[in-house]
Amino acid sequence: MLRDFSMPRDGIVVPELPRIEPGRKAKVLETKTLQECHNEEIPTIYKNGIRSIKVPVELKEVFIQIPVESTIRLEEPALEIKRIKKSIQITQCKLVVPVGRQCNAIDSKLFLAGLVRKNIEYANVKCIDDSIISGDIRHTTVSIPFECATEIKFTAPNIPVLPKQAQTELNFLHPNGLGPNTKEQRLKDFQFLTEEPFCELEFASITEVDIELEQIPVKGAPFENVFQTFTEKLVLNILVKVLQNQQVLVRTLSDCIEREPKPNAEKPGREPALVSKEDKD
Repeated sequence: MLRDFSMPRDGIVVPELPRIEPGRKAKVLETKTLQECHNEEIPTIYKNGIRSIKVPVELKEVFIQIPVESTIRLEEPALEIKRIKKSIQITQCKLVVPVGRQCNAIDSKLFLAGLVRKNIEYANVKCIDDSIISGDIRHTTVSIPFECATEIKFTAPNIPVLPKQAQTELNFLHPNGLGPNTKEQRLKDFQFLTEEPFCELEFASITEVDIELEQIPVKGAPFENVFQTFTEKLVLNILVKVLQNQQVLVRTLSDCIEREPKPNAEKPGREPALVSKEDKD
């Protein structure tokens, strides 16, 4: 029995298989010989022990403070929050550099976005007996998003290397000599590409205040209340490092070793003999 694989089964849609036409023989549909392309070797910079390498270069290190406010509803009414474990995850760090001539100082905007992951452990109320409250420890994990934009000023020599792109158009004179020949266009484009700056999270701290909302008194337990919704006021302190992979010139280790001063040929611990004035005469 043939099965129709194009029909969905168990909630999964299987893509339709290509139809096989009977009587078709196998054969090579297309083939061609490629010509070899000419290349020109670009010599690597190496002169007097100086070599060019590509490494991440630190452009700026900034301390950013972000205020965040959120309201969280728990799955069950809570008597109290026992513990909250927090961590920060950066999801976006995009540097926007103005287009134009690169000078000794560049004012840019850094767009940040991320999540505050919180695991909230709380105690609920199951039973009350003679003012004794018993319950379970529950937990809820939430992700609180945040985003902001901050201004960063780069100064020389820590300036991002920007890509360049240009187009040149040449127009010759029309055969009638009355203007440019618009029937033909001669264009030349060039692109100078660089790697995009990126970020690294160096340090993060979270300071918060939790405010319980809609407190309900617990029957049989005076001075005790339960709540299910609370508001958080967070202050995020983030230390971000902005880097870019750039070509830099460094001195090789072998050259540094050759330039080290040679040790004294005399044996250690031996002092030169003193010569008196009479011996000199």
